[in-house]
Order: sequence, then structure tokens, then C-alpha cells
Amino acid sequence: MHRFPISRRGILSAGLAASMLPASRIAFASGLPQARIVIGFPPGGMPDTISRRISEYLSTRHAGAVTVDNRAGAGGQIAIQSLKGTPADGSVILLSPGSMLSIYPHTYKKLAYDPVADLTPVAQIGSAIPALAVGPQVPASVTDVRSFVQWVKANPALASYGSPAPGSMLHFAGLMFAKEGGFELQHVPYRGTQPALLDLMAGRLPAVISTQGEFLTQRKAGNLRVLGVASAKRTAALPDVVTFAEQGFPSVVAADYIGFYLPAGAPKAVVDSLHANLQAAVATAPLKRALEDTGIEPIFSTPEQLGQLVRSELARWAPIVKASGFTADS
Repeated sequence: MHRFPISRRGILSAGLAASMLPASRIAFASGLPQARIVIGFPPGGMPDTISRRISEYLSTRHAGAVTVDNRAGAGGQIAIQSLKGTPADGSVILLSPGSMLSIYPHTYKKLAYDPVADLTPVAQIGSAIPALAVGPQVPASVTDVRSFVQWVKANPALASYGSPAPGSMLHFAGLMFAKEGGFELQHVPYRGTQPALLDLMAGRLPAVISTQGEFLTQRKAGNLRVLGVASAKRTAALPDVVTFAEQGFPSVVAADYIGFYLPAGAPKAVVDSLHANLQAAVATAPLKRALEDTGIEPIFSTPEQLGQLVRSELARWAPIVKASGFTADS
């Protein structure tokens, strides 16, 4: 857990500032000795980086410290489960990628939470865009998605790709790609992107599908080639990389949306207050840099828009997961 201590004078100053805030912000700031942002991943990754920048900002607007609570395990499930039964007063906030809410309900027979009933949406702050990268096992003549498909069809024994986790949105993005292209592509699961990248760059794995931010450093160093991004339009992080849709694969569009949530039953005043503070936070330079450095496409939504996104993505991924035959319990 990462704490941001505040002096007695700081607490008094924050309390005075809170008394001057609009009513929508008082609900979040007053009467809470501290608040915490819960994430389902260890320190150092994208969710942790973003959470810490958000917590730093919220600590300046809160009557007490806002901390980051890393509850890693079960692919992010433990953090979401931990919200059940907690006060819906703004003292416990969840940051979660969309896979845990839109994919897991279709891959786990028994999930200890309901992504709609157990959470109150507050705001989406961005999207992590899947991308396809290849390494030295794939000839240098392969420079885009189309030529990669030609190479795969000519070398079926080498037709495989790695992803950071089985049952993730990135796993299924690869299956969508293979289905639309009419070829077989064997999935190789890893525990995180970094082990997959090591095999990719060593020539032991031809391709990796992960979020675009994971490729930025090694691409700049010339250690891998990014052939396509699975977004509706070209991204700010990789503006020169063509989308799958532009290369003849229109259905290969996916995004792991990054959202903030409160426990079920959170009052509207608390939701509105946190939403306003998050909107102000994402406009600050530190968070803009954090989003840029991790390759997140900034998108800020209303609570209603995030709730609709959760429901629509749940419906969208159901037939894709079912057709794959994959279950996390097997």
C-alpha cells in the first residue's frame, strides 16, 4: 500500500478548502479520514502508475490521504471482490481494465462478483489498444498485417502468437484476427507481456499481441516491429502504424477500457463528486504524461456512458468466447 502522509496543518487546510467546495465535492471530501484506490495488479504496471498519479491529485482535494491498495491475484478478480460489502461513500474506489468485467463472466463458470450489480460506474479515463508485434523469427519483408498473414499461411508450423494471459481480451483479439483471415494461429499464454517479449526478441516466438504501450520502448530500440493496431482509428502513441481495419480486417477492433468504479449503491452525490475530481485529475500534466507513457488513449466518459460500455462489451464478447471453446476453469 502506498501512502501520502499529510501533516496536521495540511489536514486543517484541506478541511477548510473542502468547506469552500461545491456541494458535489463535499460529499467526497468531508467526513472521510482517508480513501483508497484498489487495483488488482502489483506495483509497477500501467494500472498502478495511473492509480498513483490519480491518488496524488485526489490527496490534494481530500480531507485525508488517498492511498493505492494493490490487491494482486486471480487476474484482477481479488480487487473487485474486495469491494463487496464496503461502504459506498467514496472511501473505497476501484480502478479496473475492462477484461475483468466483460471477458471474465464468460470464461469463469463461477465468478465471485457481478460486473453490473456489484459496481457503480464513475468514469472511463482511457483505453488500452491491442497491437500486433513481430520479432526476428518473422522475415524483415513482413511489414504489415497483410504480409504477416501471407507468411503465416506459408509457414503453418510457425503460426503462433503470445499474449500476457489466457482468457484476456488480448488472447481473444488474436482469435478474432485468425478467424477473419481464414487461417490457424496457435495461442501461447504467458504471465505478463515481458516474458512474451523476451521470447519474441530472442526469435523463439514469431508474434505477440499485447497493448500498444508494452511495445513502445522496444520498438524505438528497433527490437520488434508493430504491424497493426486494433483500434477504430490510428492511435496517438503509434500514429504511423496502420489499423487492422485499414488493412482489410474490419472486425478486429478491440480496447481494454480503463474505468473507475465505486461499490454498488453509491449515492449520486458521491459519484458526481468523484467524477468531477477525476475529470480535473486527467487534465493535469502528470496524468497526461502517465497515459502517454503507457500508450493509453485518453477517453473521459460519464458514469452512464461507462455503465453502457460495460453492458455492451459483455454482450459483444459472449459469442466470441463461446466460439473459442475456452474456459478459465479447465
